[in-house]
Amino acid sequence: NHPYLYPVDAHWSPFVYASHSDAYIMWRNGGTASRGVELVAEIGNISDLQGELSSNGNVLDQVSAVGIDEAFDGAMSAPSLPLCVDEGHPYVSGIGMIAPSPDWFSGLYNLPLW
Repeated sequence: NHPYLYPVDAHWSPFVYASHSDAYIMWRNGGTASRGVELVAEIGNISDLQGELSSNGNVLDQVSAVGIDEAFDGAMSAPSLPLCVDEGHPYVSGIGMIAPSPDWFSGLYNLPLW
């Protein structure tokens, strides 16, 4: 829920989304960030977070989406593949960096889809 008065060169990094059980927390308000989440927020690098997701038994699936080259009202990015959810992994969390910034990011966490 950000205003649209971005700097002239504002853009978004690639996004990462994951389906998971309630035992996994990608990020949350007031929580401590994993190294992967920290790298997304600070430099827009998603590879460490993707590795964390791949090695976590509470994560069912993950997808990435391309970044948005120019931030403007209504700009969208969509994953290139579907994200699988099931009864045991009904939640979706995702994150992407807002740049240029030292550590701005946006996303969603623990959105129930099942």
